[in-house]
Amino acid sequence: MRRLLASFLWRYRHQSAWNFCWRVGLEGLIASILVGVPLMALGASKRDAPESLGPWIIGAVVVIPWLETLVYQALPIGLCRWFGLGTVAQVIISMSLFFAAHLSLGLSSGIAAGLVGGFYLAFTYVRWRRRSWWTAIWVTSLSHAIGNALVSLAVVLSL
Repeated sequence: MRRLLASFLWRYRHQSAWNFCWRVGLEGLIASILVGVPLMALGASKRDAPESLGPWIIGAVVVIPWLETLVYQALPIGLCRWFGLGTVAQVIISMSLFFAAHLSLGLSSGIAAGLVGGFYLAFTYVRWRRRSWWTAIWVTSLSHAIGNALVSLAVVLSL
């Protein structure tokens, strides 16, 4: 597992924070779609459209990424670092909490957004936390917001 994570991180090693941010946001979304769409086709979950799109989009793109970064990446990874746990443990614990929180959206959303998206966000936070807490916060939050913005756009276009 450690070797797999290390090879995955290696691809992004020399990226600037902004380049890393948009690439991981887009890649994480594509990976989530590749996992989520077949699950939805198999009937793993069905979601109703939000009643009011304006507040939903603002929440999904502006508020939730920052809040979830603090709760599901900064706090658990910070505690893992404080207890001296390694990178793999930091990613697994953060990802597990993110997955558990997203299961309320249904199985396919829980797996696609929670597990796959949670991996990308945890690894993003771990990668940039080595530079600084603030860089880890903004890169992780912004990459999350990019993915959510693209999902929001797809929802609006599908109506």
